Amino acid sequence: MATDAYVNNNFYTINKAVLDGINTSRDQISGVSLDEEAANMMTFQSSYNAAARLMTTLNNTLTPCIETSQDVFEGVPLSCNSAHFE
Repeated sequence: MATDAYVNNNFYTINKAVLDGINTSRDQISGVSLDEEAANMMTFQSSYNAAARLMTTLNNTLTPCIETSQDVFEGVPLSCNSAHFE
């Protein structure tokens, strides 16, 4: 019994080492580094969040300006025809 457990433990250790080596080789061949991909994802997420904050700020800034200009120019034709400026 003890010998079987020892042999099984050795097989497990050897098989795990072989599997780890195969996984490492596969990752090197595929050229995909999970750590690098995670770092890129965090960078892109941060950039996206910054762009979203910028758009929100622009929307909050420009909405009152647009509403004010609509009130000021209500009834004025929007074409830039020179006849409107004479």
